[in-house]
Amino acid sequence: MLPRRGGGRPKGGYRDTTGRVLPSVTTILRRWGDPEALIRWAMRMGQEAASVRDRSAAVGHAVHDAIEATVCGDDDPLAPLADLSEGLREEADMAYHAWSTWWTDTGSRWAWELVELPLIHEARGYAGTVDAVAIDEHGARLVVDWKTSKRTYTTHLYQCAAYADALEAQEGLEVDGCCVVRADKASGVPEVHTPPDAVWDATRSAWRRLLWLYQVDQRIHDALGLGRRDDGR
Repeated sequence: MLPRRGGGRPKGGYRDTTGRVLPSVTTILRRWGDPEALIRWAMRMGQEAASVRDRSAAVGHAVHDAIEATVCGDDDPLAPLADLSEGLREEADMAYHAWSTWWTDTGSRWAWELVELPLIHEARGYAGTVDAVAIDEHGARLVVDWKTSKRTYTTHLYQCAAYADALEAQEGLEVDGCCVVRADKASGVPEVHTPPDAVWDATRSAWRRLLWLYQVDQRIHDALGLGRRDDGR
């Protein structure tokens, strides 16, 4: 059975039932120790660095689209890679090869429930789009996240925890854990992280603290009238 397929991130941003714009999970996590922050700052300093950023984003989007197409059983799952320039196509092919290695060995045996589903946690006031949700070979429901970054960060696990909370609130699905699959663009080898239960519980607790801190920081900022921050909304 093919998974339920969402539409990805809404073009106008995430809004709750009252029309209020909600911060995304990635926006919230960027406020607290984003490991890419210094890199992004350096990238803004010159056109060459900006080009590197744009190249990375283009490859990441194309690979994500190809993965989505594969999981959903599309006739031509590699079509999202076809329009990339030669240099970008090489990186994307390597990343997709890394992911497909994991898919052949592991993911193809799982039962896939959801792909690219926008999530809104009305009660806690945030939103995001989960890459996928699957039932693994042991019967555990996992939030699955695809990455094409140079390494895996703890913030990637916090992302999964945020999606787990939102899935339980919006969809009524109990989530047992997560799986972060990093498709390496250089080596073509996958890096997979499925944290044990104790780490997963700690990750979910840490995410809720980070969310609370973000909201308190935002209220303080707004109360003092410190000017508009780049909140990614």
